[in-house]
Amino acid sequence: MKLNALMTTGLAAALALTLAACGGGGDSAASDVPTLRRGISAKVDTLDPNKSSAQWENIIIGDMIIGLTTDGPDGRPVLGMADSYEVSEDGLVWTFTLGDHVWSDGTPVTAGDFVYSLRRIQNPETASQYASLLWLIKNAQKVSSQELPPEELGVKAIDDKMLEITLEYPAPYLLGLLSHYTTYPLPSWAIEAHGDAWIQPENIVVNGPYKLVYWRTGDQLVADKNPTGFGAP
Repeated sequence: MKLNALMTTGLAAALALTLAACGGGGDSAASDVPTLRRGISAKVDTLDPNKSSAQWENIIIGDMIIGLTTDGPDGRPVLGMADSYEVSEDGLVWTFTLGDHVWSDGTPVTAGDFVYSLRRIQNPETASQYASLLWLIKNAQKVSSQELPPEELGVKAIDDKMLEITLEYPAPYLLGLLSHYTTYPLPSWAIEAHGDAWIQPENIVVNGPYKLVYWRTGDQLVADKNPTGFGAP
């Protein structure tokens, strides 16, 4: 299956959701691939989870990258990259054990990918509009204001499979928050190699069910199934 997001105007177009076979030219094999066409009412400026602030971007990002948790069929959080978790008696320390998941380039998803992302979003140079959403993490606000170095943020990779998150105060809603795109893991090697262009089709690395294959700014995005991704169609 492919996802085809069309930049359109008007409420009706924004809400249009059509499941159909690919039409138009091309070979018969391509025309048999089912396509989910989604109307979007505004221009997509970025697909970087640390930098996006638009709901319509969030929808597309969520099709391509999965966090520790994700939304279940009823909208409630279910485990995503995490296979299990434990919470300390005081509710301040959450320890997540990751499953065996891989990025679209074959690299294993590790706890370090979450640490990298959570530090990056608090870096003022990232200019995230949603950094404050994660200030419940220990020292996050001080890291964001550069009172403390990123290493003091309350996230730690115990090993490749175990991620520890320490909070400023108990937050029973944390599992729901961890399905938000601001908490998604990121491929540091792709970002370091390509900078802001890491989200372009030729560079992007994802761990979810779909991968971006075409993006014409202000017009159309196309994502194809990622066979190794979590929840791949």
